[in-house]
Amino acid sequence: SAFMSALMLLSSFAVVYADGTTAGTSTVNSVWEPSYNASDWTTTEGSTFTFDSSAKSVSFTNNGIQTATYKNAILDGDFIMTADLKINSNRTSVTLGKLELVFLTEPTSLYSGSVAGDVILASGGNEITRATGKGVTDWKNAKITVIYKNSGEIMLYRNDDSANKLIMDYKASDIAGKNDGTLAITGSWTAGSVGNIKMYK
Repeated sequence: SAFMSALMLLSSFAVVYADGTTAGTSTVNSVWEPSYNASDWTTTEGSTFTFDSSAKSVSFTNNGIQTATYKNAILDGDFIMTADLKINSNRTSVTLGKLELVFLTEPTSLYSGSVAGDVILASGGNEITRATGKGVTDWKNAKITVIYKNSGEIMLYRNDDSANKLIMDYKASDIAGKNDGTLAITGSWTAGSVGNIKMYK
């Protein structure tokens, strides 16, 4: 499968540290991680974000809609991303470039007909597609893998519960060229965290 093939490649990647230096012999393939220092993120006014370099997490408490935007460039173009989600209520989204993955632990009026466990793929606030009815009821403690192809495909897997479950596979020209090297995390009326973010290219 695309997922297993992608994971088999990971052992060959070099490591790119937050300061841009590289360890390893490969000049093409790399593993990238963000810094978890507060000074490397911009947050919306009144937000509750905390940044923990030891735990490698961005955490937030219930406080309306709040966003943390990474100040530095992430990997652009094609990538594989892994992350840990802890979403205790409502919704949390991870925005990569111009694509937003919205993880719902409760239904929301923002997306008509949504149910707990849905994942919404959006761009510029507009829904592109959604994954529903995948046996997911919440995202309270989930490990995810996202595979994005710049030619226009995104795949989302859930990796906890001893299974690599394909949640979303969307392929269309309207999501081509959408990763411009930016990263943001938004919590909406929720407490939780996004952590252990790694990107592979």
